[in-house]
Amino acid sequence: MSPSSKSWNSVVPVLVGSVSAGVVGAWFFWRYRQTQTSLAAKGIQHQDPKADPCGIETQVAVPEPKVEAKVSVPEDIQVDFCVEGELQQCEHTLTVVQSLTAERGSKNAALDTALGALNELVPAYAAKLQDKRWLFSHAAELENTSEALQLLLLADDEQNLEAAAKSGRDIPELLVAAQALAK
Repeated sequence: MSPSSKSWNSVVPVLVGSVSAGVVGAWFFWRYRQTQTSLAAKGIQHQDPKADPCGIETQVAVPEPKVEAKVSVPEDIQVDFCVEGELQQCEHTLTVVQSLTAERGSKNAALDTALGALNELVPAYAAKLQDKRWLFSHAAELENTSEALQLLLLADDEQNLEAAAKSGRDIPELLVAAQALAK
């Protein structure tokens, strides 16, 4: 091997690594900009993470009904989302919410608000799942909402939520589910 090929061979990995790092960095920047643009279009404002270390509001307000623009959706459109599974998840969530409402003990305003909101929001969400136009126009939000409901059901299986409700302790999964459904 000539001296120039040895030096070239030592430079190639550095060049490949630099180009790869640049591509990955560019992708992350592009994804960040897409997310920011999407949030700005939806009117969602950046929340200060110092305000609440868990990122969970203590009060959940039931949103005002939104007037949605008519979206032309072809009748044969397929949304990549299991509506039947989500409807069953809504039934289970409503059962959990109703049992927690019945077991609720000492006063906790955040818990009371979240339970009241979920009693209204879960059936409304289940009704919206039947509408293909709504599914199509809210496809980006469906996964987040579904995950929030799954977390609540998982917490119900793994923790003693009834005891938490009876003692008036906060149940973060309830607040997260209410926030996800309120969007």
